[in-house]
Amino acid sequence: EDGIRDIGVTGVQTCALPIFRPQALPERGWTGFDWIRDTPFGSAVVPARFANYNRRMSEQQPTPEIFHWIEGSQWNPQDGRFFKTKSPLDDRTLGSVSLGSEAVIDRAVQAAHSAFDSFRCVAPTQREKWLLQAAELLETRRQRLVRILIDEIGSPVSKAEKEVEVALGILRASAGAVRRVTGRTYPSDIGGRLSYSVRQPLGVVAGMTPFNVPLIKAFKQTAMPLATGNTVVLLPDRKSTRLNSSHANISYA
Repeated sequence: EDGIRDIGVTGVQTCALPIFRPQALPERGWTGFDWIRDTPFGSAVVPARFANYNRRMSEQQPTPEIFHWIEGSQWNPQDGRFFKTKSPLDDRTLGSVSLGSEAVIDRAVQAAHSAFDSFRCVAPTQREKWLLQAAELLETRRQRLVRILIDEIGSPVSKAEKEVEVALGILRASAGAVRRVTGRTYPSDIGGRLSYSVRQPLGVVAGMTPFNVPLIKAFKQTAMPLATGNTVVLLPDRKSTRLNSSHANISYA
């Protein structure tokens, strides 16, 4: 509608870009076009209204620095290596992100192993409580996360809202699963013998998230392992670093 096409092809960055029209649309507030952007589906023109909005946002908000989340807080390796995360709409800088390294990975894995020794013994009631608290916090930050999904990976509004809703469901379902992960007893051919199985946490779980559904995948790959007493090291896609920093903040809160 009004020249907007939603691009939602698997493996291609999801975005909503205005497709070129030869005339402006003053009745919609589009009084001019700033520039043409090439996409896999042809040339797209960014209306002046959108471009001006993004310029105002860039002028009003300082560029944040994003570091690694390790042991409950943001950690800066102090090596001075950063990259810029860009808006897919107009290439404006959204943040300055600390680059990972072998040393960062080692520190994260060691921290996860250290935390596992105590976390595996946390009572189910407490794990359930933490996951439900994370869901409540996600609910209160819903609109902020929708905005990040739109700005950082180009999600259409409906897709961004749906992603937050699905992430909420994952957290709540994982909280409910805490009490459903149980062992079993088995009939035994040997008299007087009790045969049973016990489910125990595995240890440190590694996860990786894609750019197109980063919030869903981040919670899907962390909530259930945490619910069952494991710890997690998560590697997010570099196109969704602001979103995954928000995910870490919610998980640690």
